[in-house]
Amino acid sequence: PIVLSHETCPEIREYERASTTVANTYLSPRVAGYIRRLDGLLKQGGIGAPWHLISSHGGRLRVEAAVRRPVELLECGAAAGVLAAAGIARRVGWPKVLAFDMGGTTAKAAIVLDGKPILTRSYEVARNARLKKGSGIPIQAAAIDLIEIGAGGGSIARIDRLGLVEVGPDSAGSDPGPACYGRGGRAPTVSDACLMLGYLNPDGLVGGEFPLDAQAAAEAISVAIARPQSVDVDTAAEAIFRVVVETMANAARIHILERGLDPRDFAIVVCGGAGPMHAAALAGHLGVKDVLIMPRAGVGAAVGLLEAPAIARASRSRLEALDDVQWEEVCDLVEDMRAELLTDLGTGGAHHLAFSLSCDMRYRGQGHEIDVPVPWPLPADGRHAALNGAFSEAYRKLYGRTNPGGRPEVVSWRLEATGPRPDPAVHVAESSPSAGSAGTVRRARFAGCPIDVPVLQRSGLEPEIRLEGPALVEERETTTVVPPGAEFRADGIGNLRIRIGSAG
Repeated sequence: PIVLSHETCPEIREYERASTTVANTYLSPRVAGYIRRLDGLLKQGGIGAPWHLISSHGGRLRVEAAVRRPVELLECGAAAGVLAAAGIARRVGWPKVLAFDMGGTTAKAAIVLDGKPILTRSYEVARNARLKKGSGIPIQAAAIDLIEIGAGGGSIARIDRLGLVEVGPDSAGSDPGPACYGRGGRAPTVSDACLMLGYLNPDGLVGGEFPLDAQAAAEAISVAIARPQSVDVDTAAEAIFRVVVETMANAARIHILERGLDPRDFAIVVCGGAGPMHAAALAGHLGVKDVLIMPRAGVGAAVGLLEAPAIARASRSRLEALDDVQWEEVCDLVEDMRAELLTDLGTGGAHHLAFSLSCDMRYRGQGHEIDVPVPWPLPADGRHAALNGAFSEAYRKLYGRTNPGGRPEVVSWRLEATGPRPDPAVHVAESSPSAGSAGTVRRARFAGCPIDVPVLQRSGLEPEIRLEGPALVEERETTTVVPPGAEFRADGIGNLRIRIGSAG
């Protein structure tokens, strides 16, 4: 295919523009073929309704738009999990949330403020140096601002050159997978450590349908970690768990602090198969008090698809000093972007869409811009002063100061069109008190101490009944670990809430 950069990425910075266009060119025939096959299968099944894909920025994309710009799909799966967390944040009324998704290979986290995920204008894919910045392909497109840590249930543990326990970023994957899968894997993983600590049910995953091999897990940890460190297997397993939690906590803390926010002001909303096992420990490291495990957290990203509104975004680079901005030209530019968005959303009218304008601004001499919301239309008198005030406010909010002697510049203009936000019905299954009774206990290890811990079924927890940790709350897709000193309850809409340090 022939792909034009001014259509794919109409913004300055030629290297990022080129790499984004190349990525879009590579993806285009592959995504188009996938969409054709899927559409054919849906029609064979009698489904002729129009369907959409989720974008990296969390909006629904029409099939036609996805074929033109498949580069917008690169982080769609992770974005869906964040949307699920954002929907829950709105329903429970939490203004600051860290969406935490931990699966088999990586853990990802994103900031949600007032029910909306923070976005980034650029990110990297295909990183090849321990997930470090600068080692991947830059993509200049809107996406939910995610941090990715090489820490998942399949992440491999080892002793590094300094004699310290190291976890990830490489993973055992699903085949052969962790040693406890019994498929020939020999490297110790986070899942093996969780099994040895008693957090995972030794009878198996998925309600016992997938048996686990505790002996293989113990042997893998013993050979790679315990013997070289001259410790027992349980101590080595706890070291693996502690390292992976500290790694995730450090990354999340930096991600939040870089945006001028305090981690202690946040709550954590969790999805992913491995997330509920690690969330309470992560919260403890961050100083977070409230943790929420969404219903069916193991498939939370699929639930998030139902939360996605129709969203389209357009941008135009136009580098000039604020004092030199010609507002007639800006109005023409905004109308051009508006027409593009209406085409992308496939609507004949804009009466049901909300439009928001912003621009990227900086002080002259700076290399990076900040996002500045622009009230539109600006007042006829004093437009320059109004935009300068908006820039100063945004700059002060991020950095705690302004530069009175600096000369503001506008780099790019951006327009977003958002359709009505879906409000999916929340179905809460009837609880079965007998299933939630503490009739089962399992030996689990917390802070170096093995103790007998009650094992509860999540489906059996009665709403709004407060219980104290330690406890293990099991469901088909995952297990939630509630540490000693924490309090937990099922709320009225199916969430499992944990309050850190409230018991007693």
